[in-house]
Amino acid sequence: MMWSSPSTQLALFWARLSGIGLVFIPSAFLNFVLEFQESFGSTKISHAFDVTLYAGSSVFATTTFTPYFYRAATYVKGGFYVLPGLLSRVFDALFIMIMLISVYILLRELRLTDGAKRNQAKWIFFAAAIAITSGIVNIMPLYGIWLIFPLGHFGIAASILLVAYAILKQRLTRLDIIVKRSAAYSILTAMIAVGYVASTFITQTMFQNLTGYKSLAPVALMALAVALTFEPVQRNVQRYLDTVFFKTHYEYQDAISGFSKMVVKILDLDELLHKTAATIKDTLKLSYVEVFLHDSERREFSIAAFAGKDESFIGETRYGEDNNLAAKLRSNGNRVIMGVDKPVNVYISLFVKNELIGFLVLGEKLSGDVYTPNDIDLLSTLADQLSIAVENARLYRAAVTDKVSRLFSGTYFYDRLEEELARSKEHKTSLGVLMLDIDGFTLINDREGSAVADYIISAIGAEIENEIRPYDIAARVGDDEFAIMLPGVQRDEIHFWESKMQASVARLRINGETGLVTVSAGSAFTENGLKPSRRLLNEAKRDLIQTKSRRNASGLYS
Repeated sequence: MMWSSPSTQLALFWARLSGIGLVFIPSAFLNFVLEFQESFGSTKISHAFDVTLYAGSSVFATTTFTPYFYRAATYVKGGFYVLPGLLSRVFDALFIMIMLISVYILLRELRLTDGAKRNQAKWIFFAAAIAITSGIVNIMPLYGIWLIFPLGHFGIAASILLVAYAILKQRLTRLDIIVKRSAAYSILTAMIAVGYVASTFITQTMFQNLTGYKSLAPVALMALAVALTFEPVQRNVQRYLDTVFFKTHYEYQDAISGFSKMVVKILDLDELLHKTAATIKDTLKLSYVEVFLHDSERREFSIAAFAGKDESFIGETRYGEDNNLAAKLRSNGNRVIMGVDKPVNVYISLFVKNELIGFLVLGEKLSGDVYTPNDIDLLSTLADQLSIAVENARLYRAAVTDKVSRLFSGTYFYDRLEEELARSKEHKTSLGVLMLDIDGFTLINDREGSAVADYIISAIGAEIENEIRPYDIAARVGDDEFAIMLPGVQRDEIHFWESKMQASVARLRINGETGLVTVSAGSAFTENGLKPSRRLLNEAKRDLIQTKSRRNASGLYS
């Protein structure tokens, strides 16, 4: 409007009018960048800084219609331009300085962040770079430096389009919710108001037809009805809209509530982790979820639960505690980070007393959508709850763990067997039980002493724990007896597991030699949880006794 004005006076008016918005650009942009980068930990400090920024801009805004900001307009190269006053020169210097500070903050954010946050910072940086360059191009004519005017305005338009694209595609803001909420509420509020007006008209018309008189009584009655019912009707409409437009948000709230109730009731670590993986996968509709826990003895993070991946792939995944991923998770202050080694992955850190006890790995969404701010908020909340729940479950596990073998106690094993049989019956799956007995243990204990016997039990327990799958349950059920639950195992795999365990124990080195300690094995199997626990255990023990008898006949220890 300024450039194409028919007179100098009108050109000056448009320049001064646009100056009111112009003076708020650097303050608004720096405010936006600081909010994006989350620079301020204190809300009070952030608020005070915002007030200072906008107060300064407001001072400039009050001067734009004075000669101190723009002195006059002049006709140059086919259009009008303005001549700067003293305050305009001060503002131009502040504009360049504040915008450069903002770009520096964005560059720092690009260097320190990963994943979606980094992608967002890239788009903002590019938009800012174009806007600053365009602003400088527009300022140059004020000081007698002429390029192709109004080239800078096209650059500013391009920067606005970049920000708009980032809002839509990189989720800088939840624009969909803003539009849905404002548009839907406005339309429905208008519909409610129209309904009341129509009701008033109809009531007044009916009253006049019945009595033959015009009266304000129907209008007064409807006005009273409006006063009494408008707010509750609008509130109910808004509640309905929330459930329609923000269904995902409420599903997340329900998920958090349900997860909170679940984790406080589950003390078994394996069950807790597997239900957590399944809950997150189903709620966010993900391709897979993996849960890793720290093993201080092995100095690594190994997988403890999963949902949505093939079992053969899961068992091979481990991370050393000094791995780049673990180091990144420790150093990052956020519970949830994105794209550390794969852009589609999201990582949720589990901390207890500032110690990284584990993390979750989340795959891409099945829909192909990106993770939204609602997703991140949900996952951050779940991370806090899960960290506490895992620590409680670990304390409980310590209470039900045999101190020598480091496997579960017999009491815990028998309780879990009942639960696994019920699960097998519900989901129509199979379950195997393996019993192991140390050959000649009584003789070893009498001859070598309790210290050597405890060492052997501990070594066998460690070997069993190393060989079984993450969701198998192993326990020491007697002085020299061990039991293993094998959910999902097939009937023809039972003997493979027997041989695998016997070979693993035989490889143990005692005084530098292998083969000094052996175990006998027995097993039982059920489909769909049809056998009761007592029968299943008796079958496994009977099979073990028969195996021992055959081995004794071959001259081995009883």
